[in-house]
Amino acid sequence: MPESKTPFSEQDLHRFWRHSAFFRMAQPLSGGRMMQVIDRGRYNRDAGPDFLDAVLRIDGKLVRGDVEIHLRERDWYAHGHHTDPAYDRVVLHVVLGDPDPGQEIRLENGTSCPQLGIPVSDLQQFLSALENGKNLPVLIQCPLSQQPVDKIVLTVHRAGALRFWEKVESFREQIEEQSWDQLLYRGICEALGYAKNQEPFRRLAQLVPVDLIFSELRETPRDNDPDTLVSALLFGAAGLLKPPERSGPIDVEVQQYLSPRQAIWQQMQHVLQIRPMRMEAWQFFRLRPQNFPTRRIAAVSRLILRFYRQGMLESLLPLFKDGNLPVRRIITELRNFFSIPAEGFWAQRYDFKSRTSISSNAAGFLIGEKRADDLIVNVVLPIVAAYARETHHALLENRVFEVYSAYPGLQENVLTRGVRQQLSLDRKTARAPGGMRGARFHQGLIHLAKLFCRHLDCDTCLRITPPAAKFETEN
Repeated sequence: MPESKTPFSEQDLHRFWRHSAFFRMAQPLSGGRMMQVIDRGRYNRDAGPDFLDAVLRIDGKLVRGDVEIHLRERDWYAHGHHTDPAYDRVVLHVVLGDPDPGQEIRLENGTSCPQLGIPVSDLQQFLSALENGKNLPVLIQCPLSQQPVDKIVLTVHRAGALRFWEKVESFREQIEEQSWDQLLYRGICEALGYAKNQEPFRRLAQLVPVDLIFSELRETPRDNDPDTLVSALLFGAAGLLKPPERSGPIDVEVQQYLSPRQAIWQQMQHVLQIRPMRMEAWQFFRLRPQNFPTRRIAAVSRLILRFYRQGMLESLLPLFKDGNLPVRRIITELRNFFSIPAEGFWAQRYDFKSRTSISSNAAGFLIGEKRADDLIVNVVLPIVAAYARETHHALLENRVFEVYSAYPGLQENVLTRGVRQQLSLDRKTARAPGGMRGARFHQGLIHLAKLFCRHLDCDTCLRITPPAAKFETEN
């Protein structure tokens, strides 16, 4: 292409690759071959190719590898990629404009890969659509958005049901390795870890299984404080019971909190043969203080104390088995179970360092109502439904799905906001024949975004049918 300045950036091309409907159709490559995009791959924000593990069909043959994107064909060589083995898995080079016909780019390992040219006019149209959509990535001419509003709402609700039953089956596959209580405990721990601390929380749940904690609680003398015992086990195994480095006077409250737990941990670590995690395994950087792993571990400790006498699952089952209990009352009781106020030491602490005054209602909870809703919808209800299926308890399974379908809406995120905008739902709300704010609808938006919108699988999206479950209901 001409060596003239372009108003576009590589970031514009990245967005085009990730979100444009251009790739729904087969495209010609350098050398005359035809390519269809099956999976665009994972966006790579670190060193190396721009997109990893893409799946393409080139002349009918499936190819998996990485995708590199440049404004100009010559940038591949100008950036030294032809001598860098980190780019040996590249299977497609995407450039703006027309690449040299018949010319493939060379890789360091001696092989070559084809190039795909993006027409300038298509990129301009795409960027214009983004600008009109307030810079949110939306699919141009989304087929579902052109359907009647009742069809859109029905499709999203069906997607929400699909997501729920897929979670149920996933939990059923895991039960062979652990007890139902351990499955609930691990799922809650992982969910409280968010993205940054999910793996450390998973490791902690393995190091200190909930059945072990229940056993220790039931055997401990009545005059011992159960909260001290549980928090000692969890913080100790997490590697977080070390006193903070002092740069000033000793914080008496921190010392009073840590000392008895350190003593218990020192004794129990040897008896139970638990090798603690490294403190560095936990991420605090760029986290809201309310989400610090110290507060989340304290929340798990308090949550365990609510369940240990009967067990987690056995404490929850009566809510669903009581046929006289209204669904709204079940939801209220579940929220009461999983909302944990910040009391005592944690009423004014985020960690074991400086004292912090906490005044807002949200910060005054170790698990607030919104986070409790996420746990209930994504972990608790699917696991109870999985138990119902495993035990062939049809009425219980039906009741759980009824609660899920009636559960109030969850917090919006970038995925749900993007799909809402793509489907123009805010403008259609007044004409909608059913609820568009409940948890099932919210989960349906996520399911559409991840399984269909991300891969531009529009035809399958339009054909979503109810899952193969006895108790599917339409909202």
